[in-house]
Amino acid sequence: MDNIIEIQFDYLYYSKRRVTPLFISTDELLSYSYDGFCSRMLQEVPHIAKMLLPAESLRMILAEDNRPEIDLSHKYFQSQIARLVNKGLKTIVILIAENESPLPAQPTQSSNSTCKSQHLTGQSRSRRCLYVSQNVAQNNVDKQGNLKILCVNDNSYNLGCSTTINSSPEPVLPLERHVKRYEEIIQNIDKELTVKKIELKDLDNKLERANMQNTGHLSTCGNCHLKLGHTRKSCHFSPCKSAFSCGILSKHANQKSNRANINKDVEKLESQLRKAKHDLESAKSAVERTNNSADKRIEDIILNEQPHRYSTSCGRRNWLILNKDVALLQSKLKGTLPTRKNVLSLLHSVVNKESQMTHGYILGYINSNTARY
Repeated sequence: MDNIIEIQFDYLYYSKRRVTPLFISTDELLSYSYDGFCSRMLQEVPHIAKMLLPAESLRMILAEDNRPEIDLSHKYFQSQIARLVNKGLKTIVILIAENESPLPAQPTQSSNSTCKSQHLTGQSRSRRCLYVSQNVAQNNVDKQGNLKILCVNDNSYNLGCSTTINSSPEPVLPLERHVKRYEEIIQNIDKELTVKKIELKDLDNKLERANMQNTGHLSTCGNCHLKLGHTRKSCHFSPCKSAFSCGILSKHANQKSNRANINKDVEKLESQLRKAKHDLESAKSAVERTNNSADKRIEDIILNEQPHRYSTSCGRRNWLILNKDVALLQSKLKGTLPTRKNVLSLLHSVVNKESQMTHGYILGYINSNTARY
């Protein structure tokens, strides 16, 4: 019976630290590539798929006692896992983190933006406050579908900023990006496999044509490799230099080794292709389960109802607010089937009420600081 190892995935979910265990045999663990293991993790721990990070920025970090934290890498993943298994560990702790800066992307020079700033002497820079009005943003969408964000400041800084950002295409979920990545991997492997198969077929065709020309039932000469019945000592022909002349591959070590290497590459690529297709099916199954979940139905409904609430100033999906609202609505539904009617009813009564309270708090904070200075 295979030894069982417990893998503990340690991650941050809604600002709380969570640990989800996965029990897996050593043979299965050692068979995974980095991408295959990542797909299995997203399949077993659906909460990680909803974290606020794209698939490309996902980091898996080994946390060992009395050792610095080590990143799991694409290139050395199997060697790193083999080292842990050989140590006889029964529990492996893997931290899940983000691998990119949390700051939003800066606008390029080509973006249509103007910004004016006027510094008032005698005012403290530490009291500067920036407020983005959600209602103003919702009312500043032009006919071309561009979103205009109006930024205002308090009396410490008289800052007016109007930025026009082209509406971005529909955001892709992290799991969907994972599926797309596997499809690209499969396409690349398939292209390389096709080239290798053509190369192997051409080599075999040349050998077959040469072998058909070198016919006969007499003994083969060790010098010219022709089947004429004479020996090397009595041969009057030039030495055979290529298997494509005599058709006997065993007489030419270099060409024999070359064909064996090509055939080995074909078998390796076929194995990689089968594994990549299996990982793709696993990723697609995870996407299907996520899309059919109650959380996804709630998410689709509120995105269609209030798309601007869940967009950042740079046109990206605001996963923080979206996941927070989905979790809030899910708790209010108390396990009932989410429909458009009851979700929208809760959205207007609960979520919008919280937004108004937050909006009023920010305005009160700004007014109090303005009056103070």
